[in-house]
Amino acid sequence: MNIELLLLHTTHSKTNKQVTSHIQLILPTFSHLHFAYSYRPISLLPIISKVRVKLILKRINKDMNPHDWIPHHQFGFRQAHSTVQQCHRITDTINKALEDQEYCTALFLDVSQAFDKVWHPGLLFKIKQTLPSGYYNLLKSYLQDRHFVTKFNNETSSRFPKHSGVPQGNILGPLLYTLYTSDLPTSRKTILSTFADDSAIFANHSDPTTTSLNLQDHLYNIEKWLQKWKMKVNETKSSHIAFTLPKGQCPPVCINQTVIRDVETVKYLGLHFDRRLTWKEHFFFLQCHHMSSQTSWSPPPAVAEV
Repeated sequence: MNIELLLLHTTHSKTNKQVTSHIQLILPTFSHLHFAYSYRPISLLPIISKVRVKLILKRINKDMNPHDWIPHHQFGFRQAHSTVQQCHRITDTINKALEDQEYCTALFLDVSQAFDKVWHPGLLFKIKQTLPSGYYNLLKSYLQDRHFVTKFNNETSSRFPKHSGVPQGNILGPLLYTLYTSDLPTSRKTILSTFADDSAIFANHSDPTTTSLNLQDHLYNIEKWLQKWKMKVNETKSSHIAFTLPKGQCPPVCINQTVIRDVETVKYLGLHFDRRLTWKEHFFFLQCHHMSSQTSWSPPPAVAEV
């Protein structure tokens, strides 16, 4: 048995049970220190676990072509796809609507703790339906009997079991999340754009009411999907915007019986989109960012090794 098969085989062994991840809290720039939601946890796994997941991913990509099961609208974690291509795709969609004097209404969804809320029974069901049969028990062993501790500065929490989510901080987590969301509903009347857990839905039409109705119909299907697979959208952080040159506004849309707030500009994949696609807001942001980097600089905070 070669080293690759040996490492994969030990994934099923009893010694591999009770895997413990160390959660390191990383504070993003410009966030509030006193709010828990400002911290972005990542899982720090042992070296042997990282080697195993890399070998598993290598085997999956060898046995199955990612293009066969990753939807065309998903640009995250795919070879030859990036935020640049996805931004070009949605910019072309908006530009076409503006050139044709149409309304382009869009909803930018904020999925609450997307990677941490993946429902394990649902994920295992999709693994069984999508991947070759040999991977079911392998990935079931990988997901089950996991525990975590949280480390902040010199303090370490107690050990707790983990019943949902895919580990962040390793290369297998994004693949499992992509597989879990690969059957997100689509519609012939809208355009769905996803990059990992960043999702946006666009609808174009010459009539503003029809535009919003097409978008709303798609949202109803997404609501049902979210309920079925135990995912949750943060309605207050989601945004609705109408890209248009003519005067007028598209009717509001809602999800989970909550009206989504209308905005004049929205940030998606690092770009700031305004209603008429002038890029003024984005240029202003770049200018401010450049000025702040010129006037003050401080080294990034050191991350403690776990």
